[in-house]
This record gives sequence, C-alpha cells and structure tokens, in this order.
Amino acid sequence: MKKILRYLLSLLFFGLPLLSPATALGASMPQVTVDCHAHGEGPLLTCDVTVKDANRRAISDADITLKAHMPSMPMAHSVKPIKAAAVDQNGRYRATLQLQMPGIWAVEVDVRGPVRERVISRIDTEVEPTKATEQIKHKHH
Repeated sequence: MKKILRYLLSLLFFGLPLLSPATALGASMPQVTVDCHAHGEGPLLTCDVTVKDANRRAISDADITLKAHMPSMPMAHSVKPIKAAAVDQNGRYRATLQLQMPGIWAVEVDVRGPVRERVISRIDTEVEPTKATEQIKHKHH
C-alpha cells in the first residue's frame, strides 16, 4: 500500500518542486546535490551525492540511502535501497544501482544524520550522461 501511495504522490508531483512549510517560510535548508550517470549492462547507474549544511559546510558523517523505481511501471521495476559510501571528507558519497532496463527512473536519495533531507531525481538512462540527471522533487523532513 505504501508503494502505491508513493507512486501516486510521485505522479502528482513529478517535475514539480515540493515545498515544506520550512521552505515556504524561507528557513535555511541543507544542500543536497545528486549527479547520476548510466553505464554498462542493465544499465548500472552510478550516483554521486554531495551533502552540505545550511551554511554550505560539508557533511561527511551522514547516512545516505538510494533506491530507484520506474514511474511508468512502479510495481514491476524497482531497485532495493542501498547505502552510499563516503568518497572523502568533503561531503561526497557514491553508490551504484543495478537497473533492470534502460528508461526513465526516479532515484530517491534519503539523507539522515546531522541533517535530514530527501531528494528525488528523474534519470533518463537513454540520453547522453550530461543531460541524464534532473532534480525533480526536494522535500525537507
């Protein structure tokens, strides 16, 4: 039931920013950027995540989890959550997801630790890597 509700919400807000009351009031938010590129068979989707606090200081001790699903076929194609590994002390993390097929995927990045944030990015694995990532939803917890 949770997956169906999440899918319906993603359809409703796909491509539109989702603002929390804190955002609407202008509160300082952590900065989370997601950059993914597809490669290899399946394809593989490698995502680099950068996390900074509201003052733009790197967060290097966050717990980052990524998962993905195809919005066009939510019950048929989804990837189980995986943890991203810290790349360095500059707030950079990396994870590689094994996708079942090329196409448009929604990659959900959950950040927990000193800051909490969720970012959902729309990834098209059939286009050139520089145009594959488009952040579509930014929701503060």
